[in-house]
Amino acid sequence: MDSSTNDSPDGPHVEERAQSDDTIAAFQSVYDVTMDTELSFSEKIDRLLTIGVETLGLPYGFLSQIDVADLDAETGTQTIEQAVGDHELLQPGSEAPLSQAYCRKTIQSEDVLTIQNALEAGWGDDPAYETFELESYIGGRVEVDDELYGTFCFASDDPKASSFTRDERTLVQVLSKWAGYELTQERTRRELESQRDDRKQAQEQLRRIIDLVPDLIFAKNREGEYLLANEATAAAYGQDPEAVEGRTEPELIPEASQSDSFREDDLAVIESGEPKFIPEEKLTTADGETRILQTRKIPYTVPGSGEDAVLGYARDVTELKEYEAQLETQRDNLELINKVVRHDIRNDLQLVLAYAETVQPYVEPEGESYIEQVLEAAREAVEITEVARDVTDVMLQSTVDLHPKNIRAVLTEVINAAQSSNENAVVTVDGPLPDVEVLADDMLGSVFRNLLKNAINHNDKTVPAVTVAAERDENTVVVRVADNGPGVRAEHKRAIFQEGIGFDSEGTGLGLYLVQTLVDRYDGTVSVEDNEPTGAVFVVEIPVSE
Repeated sequence: MDSSTNDSPDGPHVEERAQSDDTIAAFQSVYDVTMDTELSFSEKIDRLLTIGVETLGLPYGFLSQIDVADLDAETGTQTIEQAVGDHELLQPGSEAPLSQAYCRKTIQSEDVLTIQNALEAGWGDDPAYETFELESYIGGRVEVDDELYGTFCFASDDPKASSFTRDERTLVQVLSKWAGYELTQERTRRELESQRDDRKQAQEQLRRIIDLVPDLIFAKNREGEYLLANEATAAAYGQDPEAVEGRTEPELIPEASQSDSFREDDLAVIESGEPKFIPEEKLTTADGETRILQTRKIPYTVPGSGEDAVLGYARDVTELKEYEAQLETQRDNLELINKVVRHDIRNDLQLVLAYAETVQPYVEPEGESYIEQVLEAAREAVEITEVARDVTDVMLQSTVDLHPKNIRAVLTEVINAAQSSNENAVVTVDGPLPDVEVLADDMLGSVFRNLLKNAINHNDKTVPAVTVAAERDENTVVVRVADNGPGVRAEHKRAIFQEGIGFDSEGTGLGLYLVQTLVDRYDGTVSVEDNEPTGAVFVVEIPVSE
């Protein structure tokens, strides 16, 4: 059973930008709710559950109270305190044995518990899945006075399309901790009825929550004064949050040009009322180090005063940009190598072949075996350069253009080419090839070309025999390439598709590695089976185009 909470890789992708924008808006909404002293505790919880449901895209949200009898034995009771959504078992007042609740795993976790796809993660036989049938879930511990109270969770009947991002986990962590702080406050208000300053308490609670976030979170008014600065923001200026709030950036940043640029962006957001994404901006920290930030700013209205302001969320992407620069350099180097392999080396090998074939009739009988070895080695080297070229082309592609490809046309072209270039081999087709399209790209032919080459070149028979068969199976096309060679040992059937493995130590393994890479790109599968009475059958399954 897998309920991993590892961070997802960050990158400047459009989807992550949209998620981060949603998260900033969620933080603003959380802040507004906690500042609203006219709301009761129950109303605040209901609104925060709604914020989480709308931000995470999961239909169910609930706050539970948990009474633990034995944590190791996972015994006790889960009671739903408040909930949004129409799940019949997740309604206020509903109870369930702790052993049948997802929350039993949440309360044992140091971080939030995330499940993207319950069945794929091994939850199928778990009592919680059998009871609630939730396919995706994220929840955090709620503590009151450092003691377990329950959980703050969101879930869905359907798997989540993508893994939970760091922003989403941070939001649930913030909501869980806020619920704990608010429950503590409720208990304190009941015990100490003289304590009336709810707004001050909420501000203190929000302060403690946003200081958990490693990225910079801040709010500034129209005059450029910091209304809010979390610890990450203050640390960049070598200050405490209290020393930053109430001051302007020119008073904090040594580089005047940077503060002017930040100020310009702030005013643009306030005046336009539109969010702004700044993919790269430099910030010189208090210790003189220049960091690269990726910042999102949204218009913000200060609760109570109605003052126009800007709310910002900045992530330090310095290391990421350095890594991207390294990747770009490696890409340039790879393109150069590809050009050398594609042109210079291949041309030289073709020249070797031409001269060897020219002198072959003039070689004495005792030297014929040597000239044949030269020709064979040169031909194999040419094939290696062709495969290496295809592998490099795949690696250099930054985007993939998948479009319908006719499997019959592709297989027919590859089979005809294999028959004409391998006179000592017999390549046959078993049955009609299906006239159907699969979703692939122009590299699809390389999949079957390399499988045919392997079936012929790694064959120990005097006459290699290869049979190609294909059929449509529900929503996929299944292609089988069978040979009469030595077969593949059981312990090698998975490893041969790895880079540099191949059939034996004499090959590069690039051909089958390319096959696996391309089939993965097409959302398909490739495997190898035993042939009867001898040989191997490579099975490729690719979804048909809708």
